[in-house]
Amino acid sequence: MGSFGRFFVAMGNASCAEACIHRRTFGAVISYFIGSSWGMLMPLGVTLASQSGANILPVIGAVFASGTFGAFASPLSDNTVTLCTILDLPVMEYARTKLVPSLIAAVLFGAASFLLC
Repeated sequence: MGSFGRFFVAMGNASCAEACIHRRTFGAVISYFIGSSWGMLMPLGVTLASQSGANILPVIGAVFASGTFGAFASPLSDNTVTLCTILDLPVMEYARTKLVPSLIAAVLFGAASFLLC
C-alpha cells in the first residue's frame, strides 16, 4: 500500500471528528480545484474506503459535503461559469465573492464537528 493509502487508513483509525475533518478537507480541496462535485470524488472515496476497511457511510457523507463546497465555491464549477456567462459577470470576481461565505460555513462546520463528535 502506498503512502496515500496509509494516510487514508490512518484517517480511518482517527477519532470521529478528526477523521471527518481530514476527509472533508481532502475532498474539498480536490473538488475546488477540479470544479466538480461528486463525479470523481465518489468513486475515489468509496474505493479507498472499501480497500482500507474504513466505514463507507462517513466517507459518502464527506464526499457529499466536500463536493457541495467545491461545486459552489470553485471558479471552475459549471454553475459559476454558466451564471457568469449568462449575466455577463467577471468569473473570478464572482467566484471570490462566493468563496467568502463558503469558507465561513466550512470553518463553522469544522468547529461544530469537533464539538458534536
